[in-house]
Amino acid sequence: MPEMPQRRPRTGRSPVSGTTGATAERRLASRLTSPDDRFFRHIVDSMRNGVIAFRRDGTLALMNDEAYRIFALERSPGDVGRPYVDVLRERPPVIRVLSGVFELDHLPNRAELRLKELDRVIGYTLSQVKNDEGTAIGAVMFFKDLTQVEQLEERERLRERLVSLGEMAAGIAHELKNPLAGIEVMAGLLRRQVPTEGDAQSLLADIISEAKLANAIVVEMLEFVRPVRLQVERTDVADVLQQSVTLAETKVPRRGVDLKVDLEAGLPAIEGDQ
Repeated sequence: MPEMPQRRPRTGRSPVSGTTGATAERRLASRLTSPDDRFFRHIVDSMRNGVIAFRRDGTLALMNDEAYRIFALERSPGDVGRPYVDVLRERPPVIRVLSGVFELDHLPNRAELRLKELDRVIGYTLSQVKNDEGTAIGAVMFFKDLTQVEQLEERERLRERLVSLGEMAAGIAHELKNPLAGIEVMAGLLRRQVPTEGDAQSLLADIISEAKLANAIVVEMLEFVRPVRLQVERTDVADVLQQSVTLAETKVPRRGVDLKVDLEAGLPAIEGDQ
C-alpha cells in the first residue's frame, strides 16, 4: 500500500506569496515609506499653502504643517485616519465648507473664508479627488493665509479715502478763501468811510480780524492738503488787477500816496485760476 504524504502543519505563511503575515506587513510598511512616498510627503509639508485631504467616508488622509499653523491647531500622531470633523472641531467654519464638497455641482475655484476666532482670512480652493472611473473618492482643500494681504488692502482703502477727504477739504478751503478775502476787503473799505469814533469802527475792526484769522486757517489747510487742483477758466486781466489794487489799499496805509491804474483797453482774456 503506497505511503500517504504527510500533511504539513499550517503556519502563518501566505499560500500565495509564501511569506508570513509579519513579512507582508513589513513589505506594506516599506511601500508606504518608500522614497517616492516620502518625497511626496516632503513636497506637501514644504508647501507654503495649507493642504487638507480627506476620503469619501470623512476620514482625514493628509494635513500638512502649514494647515496646522494657519488654523492654530496642534498636530496629534493619530490625526490621519480620524474623522476630519474631529480634527477640525475647533474651526467650525472650515468644517462647514468641507462638508458640502460632495454636494456642490460647481466647487469654488477661488473663495475667501473669515475665521473670526483667529482674526484671520484665508483664500481657498476645493477639488474632488476622483478615481479612474470618475467616481469621487475624496476631496482636497488648498488654502493660504490672506490676513496680511487683507490688512494691506484695508490700509490702501483707508489711504484712498483719506486722499479723497483731503481733495474735498482742499476744494472747500479753496472756495472759502476768495469770499473771506472779499469780506476783509469790503470791511476795510467801509471802515474808511465811517467816522473814526463810534461802535462801527470797532465792529468793522472785529470783522477784519476774524476774516484774517479764518483766512489764515484756510491757507494752512491748503498747505496741508496740497496739491490743489486748479480751476482754470477764462479770466479778465483788468478785473484781476483792479481786485488786487483794492485789496492792497485795505492793507497798506495811503500816507499821501495816490494809486492809479492805467490799463490798455481790450486786453485779451487769459486762462487762469482765481
